[in-house]
Amino acid sequence: MDRLRQTPTDAGAPRRDLRAYFSLAYLFLGLIPLLYPGSTWLNWVGSLVAAGVFASVYLRAFPARGRALVGYILLMALLGLLTLPFNAWLTGTFIISAAGRAAELEPISLARRMIACLLMVCTGAALFTAPNWWGRIITLLLWVFFCILAWLTGLYMVERQRYARRLEQAREENQRLAVIAERERIARDLHDVLGHTLSLIVLKAELARKLSEKAPDRAAREMAEVERIAREALAQVREVVRGYRGGLADELKQAKAALESAGIQVHMPEALPALPPTYEGGLALVLREAVTNVIRHSGASRVAIRLEALPEGVRLSVEDNGRGLRAGAEGSGILGMRQRVDALGGTLLFGDGPGTCLRVVLPPTERREKVGA
Repeated sequence: MDRLRQTPTDAGAPRRDLRAYFSLAYLFLGLIPLLYPGSTWLNWVGSLVAAGVFASVYLRAFPARGRALVGYILLMALLGLLTLPFNAWLTGTFIISAAGRAAELEPISLARRMIACLLMVCTGAALFTAPNWWGRIITLLLWVFFCILAWLTGLYMVERQRYARRLEQAREENQRLAVIAERERIARDLHDVLGHTLSLIVLKAELARKLSEKAPDRAAREMAEVERIAREALAQVREVVRGYRGGLADELKQAKAALESAGIQVHMPEALPALPPTYEGGLALVLREAVTNVIRHSGASRVAIRLEALPEGVRLSVEDNGRGLRAGAEGSGILGMRQRVDALGGTLLFGDGPGTCLRVVLPPTERREKVGA
């Protein structure tokens, strides 16, 4: 960004790139008449002094913006008029250079008014450049042509700089949004992973506490199970941070173990349809959150989990016979599920009736690929 929009440094000296110095090469065109026979010392001294003053003004105008740039452009045009009595070539060079700088004025309407003003200056100055009208007309046409060419070239360069700035801003915005999306993903995944696993640990720990006096051996087994689950949770957290996700088959096994530990009967498919990895990862985490909600909030005694690959899409349903979902009771877990399903182009619905029935419908893989393309 700093390379595209030059601004004064803290020390007050303007920062310039090499284009400013390369542009001064045009001054040598204005010094060509000094090589002609008949050039006097006045032509030499006046031309060299004018070129030096112009170079200083031009370099100061290069990083300027706003009113300062307007003042520098008018000063360059004035220097061109002052050189008219002893070097008309410098007059044209100065005014043409001013036209190139006028392209950087904003808004564009100001740039148009400035180039119109410079063209009028060219017209007036051209009347004093040659002893005959043909020479004056040719000089005027050349000055007008090169003024317009310099202005249009400047507009093109300015637009390229603006486009580069917009690309840079878009890149920075994309990076910012990517960071936000990654944070939201990690937050959702941690909620799903830890919410499910900690609920299971709590259930196992409560059961072990109740069995500690009556059946110490079974309590010890339950605590060993708590240790195993905690280690798995640690590994899952690491996978979440790295962005990896487990398969749907593993998630179904864990869901069955968690539900049975909570005393809930489970009915689930024995075989799974073939699904793309993106669907498996998303559905696995949706299933984990749904099972966690059943264990925590439903009070259900039976749960049916179905997964089907139909012509109209992939459908996952989790239905229990518990208390049902109260209106407006959607929390961060359900919000995370909706975000996951939306990212896959699907829909998430809650059915009416006794208990809670969660349905997720994802589009067929072929249709989603066409939409993504």
